Amino acid sequence: MKKRSKIFSIANQKGGVCKTTAAITLAQYFAAVENKKVLIIDLDAQGNASHGLGIPKPIDAVYSILVKGMDIPAVLLSPRPNLDIVTSGPKRTADSLAISLMTEYQTDAKFALTLAFNKFIEDNRYDFVFIDTPPAAGLLQMSAVIMSDYIICPIVPKLFALEGLSEMLATYATIVRMPDLETPPVFFGVLMSMYDRTKNVTQRMLSRAIKMLGGDASRILPPIPTDVKVEEGFERGQTIFEYAPNSPAAIGYENGTGAVHNSAGRVGGYLHIANIINAL
Repeated sequence: MKKRSKIFSIANQKGGVCKTTAAITLAQYFAAVENKKVLIIDLDAQGNASHGLGIPKPIDAVYSILVKGMDIPAVLLSPRPNLDIVTSGPKRTADSLAISLMTEYQTDAKFALTLAFNKFIEDNRYDFVFIDTPPAAGLLQMSAVIMSDYIICPIVPKLFALEGLSEMLATYATIVRMPDLETPPVFFGVLMSMYDRTKNVTQRMLSRAIKMLGGDASRILPPIPTDVKVEEGFERGQTIFEYAPNSPAAIGYENGTGAVHNSAGRVGGYLHIANIINAL
């Protein structure tokens, strides 16, 4: 029997932390390089996951599915081989959708995504699902975390990102204590992007993140180096593995002294994160 799909929420309660970039990059990597069947669920009304994959005017498929009861295949897009996406659009806010979910699902509102998507995911035998969550606390983000097997919290070396991490850890702690949650999600780790090991601020922010994690440095994932190619690719509707597959953000940086290396013999980059996910 095929192993259950692995569902990841990419979540931080602040924007500008490379959350969308992580979601679409990992999804496209597994679809193209590992030949896995992958689904992206874009819960952010800005629709940036769609834009990053070259979809210029995404519809709000999430609203159509969750509130209007539309069948998922009717609004599903396939921007790459092996890669499907449920898009979001700009005509609603997270708050307005939350109100609609509470009306539609009532006491089960926090399980709305699970109820709407789980059967479809299993029936279509997706290997991986990546959920790009809204950059704010609320019912929609909570429903995504509840649905997930693993949580990745992206940060950048800036104070606001650490504030978002602190808030996300508090939300996670609340969710795992819920008595009606059968299998709580696993906090997979903190993923720092825009990492520059030559800057003191980067090391200070990492130290503060580790302190927030109770001193557990193992929950800090290998970082994504600063790389202008990421933004250049995003503007063209391409991930880093499509636009510049040998760049530092894709395959990491050289480090020959005691560090754990990825499959390219380097440290960090989205390749390193994919290697760790593959080992689950």
